[in-house]
Amino acid sequence: MKHLILVTSAISSIVLILLLTRKSHARANGANLDPDRIDADATLGGITDRSVSQYFRGGRLTAFLGGVSVDLRQTTVIEKPARIHVNAILGGVELSLPQHWNVKKDIRPIAGGVDDRRPPVRHPADDDAPLDNTPDLVITGSVLLGGLLIRD
Repeated sequence: MKHLILVTSAISSIVLILLLTRKSHARANGANLDPDRIDADATLGGITDRSVSQYFRGGRLTAFLGGVSVDLRQTTVIEKPARIHVNAILGGVELSLPQHWNVKKDIRPIAGGVDDRRPPVRHPADDDAPLDNTPDLVITGSVLLGGLLIRD
């Protein structure tokens, strides 16, 4: 009986994930025309993309049994914070970000992981200057049996 419940739960989860992925893919198709956003949906495959936007606003990245690699090192955020929503399900997402960006992560890892390999941001030695703690980028989403890698 336990085995049947486990198998049924697994199949239900996979069907739900496929439906959610399809729904987000339909939304992302219209957003791909915006050069200030990055939207990618990799299902059973891989996507490599980069942005050079000077007014980067964010995007949506989904990896289901696949991988998404995005290079944002040549982008600029004018209106802080830019927001990226990440869903990595049995797959992985890799973000290459500028070293100086202040990044806030609000990720729910479920049997997965989030790895930020960037060195800590160094603040100027001038003690009189107020520190700007506003994040340049906010990353939200979930990682289920997958991973999110943030690097410079």
